[in-house]
Amino acid sequence: MLSCGVLQVLLEEVREIVHQLDLAELRDRMKENIKQQEQKERYDQVRRTAVTYKAGDLILVRITSDPAIVGSCIQNSKDLSGMI
Repeated sequence: MLSCGVLQVLLEEVREIVHQLDLAELRDRMKENIKQQEQKERYDQVRRTAVTYKAGDLILVRITSDPAIVGSCIQNSKDLSGMI
């Protein structure tokens, strides 16, 4: 069994190690983590769950871009490919 003197020495070493920790930095990191968690919770409250589809389900696909613009971008990229 450890004597009282050895326990005191060990206790002092533990206290010294604890004081060496940068407690201010740990507090700042914890505040940041709490802040991020709160932001995530607010975001998740208004977010809808994703729709899942099964094989064979009919879906509507909307094309929101102008095909003329997309086509001209493809043509321009072909012209620029020789420059690279």
